[in-house]
Amino acid sequence: MIRTQGVRHVLLIHPSFFSRSKSEKLIENIRRKLLSRRIRIFSIKFERNFIILDVSDLAGARRILIGMFGIEKVSIAKKTCNDFSNVVNAIRAVGQEIILPKEKFLVKVELYANGLRSLGYKERDIEFASSGKLASELSSRGARPARSKDAVDRLVQSYINKKYAYVCIETTASLGGIPFGSQYHKVACSMHSQLSVSSCMASIRYGFLPEILLPYINKEDLKNKLRLSKSVIDMIDKKRYRIFIAHVIPPSSLNADTKAILLENIYYNMLTLLPGDVVIIPLPTTIFPTWYINSVINDVISAGKIPWTPFLFEIPEIKDYNIRSRTAAHTHIFNFESQVNYFSSHLRQLPSLDNKFDQELYEEHKQIINAVSRRAIETMKTISFKIGSNYVHDITDAI
Repeated sequence: MIRTQGVRHVLLIHPSFFSRSKSEKLIENIRRKLLSRRIRIFSIKFERNFIILDVSDLAGARRILIGMFGIEKVSIAKKTCNDFSNVVNAIRAVGQEIILPKEKFLVKVELYANGLRSLGYKERDIEFASSGKLASELSSRGARPARSKDAVDRLVQSYINKKYAYVCIETTASLGGIPFGSQYHKVACSMHSQLSVSSCMASIRYGFLPEILLPYINKEDLKNKLRLSKSVIDMIDKKRYRIFIAHVIPPSSLNADTKAILLENIYYNMLTLLPGDVVIIPLPTTIFPTWYINSVINDVISAGKIPWTPFLFEIPEIKDYNIRSRTAAHTHIFNFESQVNYFSSHLRQLPSLDNKFDQELYEEHKQIINAVSRRAIETMKTISFKIGSNYVHDITDAI
């Protein structure tokens, strides 16, 4: 990238709100991730509400960072000295580069300098001067300043601290949450439905380390479970990882309705037999009968474990889980909207089982639940693999 005198291109990393108190862990994760991809770091430092990163490969670093937890958004920005004329010129240059014909633009400046008097200007001074210059120079394109915030087509955002100014050229949203592994606590998750996948993702998004159990009934079911779990595993920021895979053999005498609700409980019961003290229970009251949720939670507590229910009272918002999961080999879009459609057509039928499968009948099947769970755990395999492009094949080969 061409660098003019006094101007340098850097990345501005905007941590999510709850990551600001965990800046050291976030910087550690960023440094490790970039160095593993052989991207040289010239400097990295935390200033107020963002991290300033100067690297050898801006585009490559940006692709990596927008797939990391703990980051709200990433901006490619021009760094320049913070005197008035330099800032105005930098904003004018960026505006000419990013504002398209007939767009309504807004120049927004945020000052983070401690001594505002030493700068000799305020935010509105920069905004007024640079907006005027852009309006004059872009008039031939039909571009003009927006009259209100609602009418803005293009935002030219700048941040100014006590030494430098940063004018954003392009900003991309990242995954949010808090830095991966910052909670230093493992939680047990079962990958058996799209809702369980989302619950496991929620634990990762907020800094926990998942221990994944993959229960399957037959080969086709195993393929489906691997496809489900891939969305989660791709987000785990570790070179090597392990999962537990267990073959579940439910009694053939059970009808489909009975088998469906018993299998849910079998999977959670299996988690209580694994190491660790926390079990993720993805059972929202909008889908499952409350008596059933209470029974599962009581069983987990009786086993000496702590049940966590990320979505107890509601299914998460679709916008919160349209999550990009990136690896070196591919980009995968994890679309939560498809999960909601799945719930509507399948899982929401479960409360209707109250008429066919009441609590008393459920209690009578507890022995079956315990027997099937223990048999599956006894034959369970632990598979360790390197996260990358071929790990799904590595798992199937190991089985």
